[in-house]
Amino acid sequence: GSDTKPYERVVAVNLDRLIVVVAAKSPALRPGFIDRALVMAHKGEIDPLICVNKVDLDPAGEFEAIADIYRKLGYPILLTSAATGTGVAELRDLLHDRVTAFVGHSGVGKSSLLNHIEPGLALKTHELMANHDRGRHVTTAVHLYRLSSGGGHVADTPGIKELQLHDVKPAEVVRYFVEMAPLVEECRFRDCMHLQEPGCAVLAAIEVGAVSQLRHDGYSRIIAGLR
Repeated sequence: GSDTKPYERVVAVNLDRLIVVVAAKSPALRPGFIDRALVMAHKGEIDPLICVNKVDLDPAGEFEAIADIYRKLGYPILLTSAATGTGVAELRDLLHDRVTAFVGHSGVGKSSLLNHIEPGLALKTHELMANHDRGRHVTTAVHLYRLSSGGGHVADTPGIKELQLHDVKPAEVVRYFVEMAPLVEECRFRDCMHLQEPGCAVLAAIEVGAVSQLRHDGYSRIIAGLR
């Protein structure tokens, strides 16, 4: 149908890691994109890893304030620079014996990272994306590229890069925010959406700094996008 679910296709190939690529700078680090990607990973029971690329453009480490929010939640963070080679060897090691997909907005350096991992890999995945862009709703093709070293695969998944959360219901989003999920039992109302309701445990946790405002903003934007 016209609403083929991106991550249902992904799970079908036994994808076991989603690498979420953002840039430290140029384009600016977008936590909202990370939040959507994490929802998708949790929904599909895939291990997420956040890769902050272009760290060479931010020598003062301004990105760390955002990275630290996710680090404290237990998400692995890898700092890379395709320009200087920082972190690229670690990234390559992470792909061994795994089936990995990369997601990231254009301009964050995903292609450069893929080409560092294996020459020509970005072109293959980019061509596939271009071919499927117009008809991504009618295709369920998933290509697996076997890496020449390490025995890993990179999965290419049409439709995944937009991160459209077609199959997520607004009421279930909170389950995929690891710091908010345990609090919902304490909300006054059973159908609390954790936006502005009285007696909401999530909103109370923001007041005392136990839940980050930035993460709640991401949560609110996801809910707004699903309605």
